[in-house]
Amino acid sequence: MKKNKFIILRNLCCIAWCTLFFAACPQSTQNCSMRISDTTLDFSGSGGSASVEIASNTEWTAGSDQTWCTVSQKLGNGNAAINVVAQRNPTTTQRIAKITVKADNCELSREVMVTQEAGPTNPDPDPDPDPDPDPDPG
Repeated sequence: MKKNKFIILRNLCCIAWCTLFFAACPQSTQNCSMRISDTTLDFSGSGGSASVEIASNTEWTAGSDQTWCTVSQKLGNGNAAINVVAQRNPTTTQRIAKITVKADNCELSREVMVTQEAGPTNPDPDPDPDPDPDPDPG
């Protein structure tokens, strides 16, 4: 009788362990799908915005690796459009950011590379005065 109880208890523990083990595993990427409308975006040095369409059958998060480039929506579920905003580039060099959209329930992600041209050069704040001003325009 004790042997039967031991076998039953052992089998229940084994079933419980297996259930917990498989429930804790991440969802397979075969069950997730995610597409994005653009993989590259280009902005002028003045900045701007562009829309990226996300088609997904799962929850996702989106974010940028640079503070000058932001996304309008950081969390979503299923299909959505996010707005990518590039602030004015105050430098005289091109800069690059990476937007990453990750599926929350599986190991799947997509990237958008954002390139921004150098900022516009500022005009001389103190231009040379006219060397021969004409006081009598008439």
